[in-house]
Amino acid sequence: MISISVKKVTACVAACSAALLVMLGGASSAQADESGPVVTGTGWTDVSTLDVKGWEGAVPGKAPPPVHPQSAPTPRTDKIACNGRKDFYRVIKLGGATTCFQKSGSLQLSSVIFPVEYVCPGNNVGAVNYYPGLGLGGYRWSIDRDGHSNFNACWRFDRPTTTDVANVRINK
Repeated sequence: MISISVKKVTACVAACSAALLVMLGGASSAQADESGPVVTGTGWTDVSTLDVKGWEGAVPGKAPPPVHPQSAPTPRTDKIACNGRKDFYRVIKLGGATTCFQKSGSLQLSSVIFPVEYVCPGNNVGAVNYYPGLGLGGYRWSIDRDGHSNFNACWRFDRPTTTDVANVRINK
């Protein structure tokens, strides 16, 4: 018979839960924002509340632009804490961990967001440069999507377990 104390099990569950939240980009992790300030957490979205409008995909018949931004200065999009707001441009990972963006411009992320299930433009028009998965080609820009009056309109990637996002472009 194996003897395990309740105290040890509770400590293990708490440590594993905290580590899982950090791995999934949950609210307990502190991240450096690409624009400089520290953002505590990214947010979380109950995906069952999303108004899914359709599938996300590449622009038909259009070659993907380069992943790297142009050398000319462009307006800067910022990654910010969501604070429950739906009007920001949101990238939602499997499980609901959410990263929010604001301001017209573009942003090349210092590390990709993975695995991505939804993009939700909020009150913006925007697109993401994403990788659809192995065997499906390289990075490509999604279609420019605009928000709807309820700010909860979203588009779902058809292969979220292999999709990552490297760039975000808003209101350009």
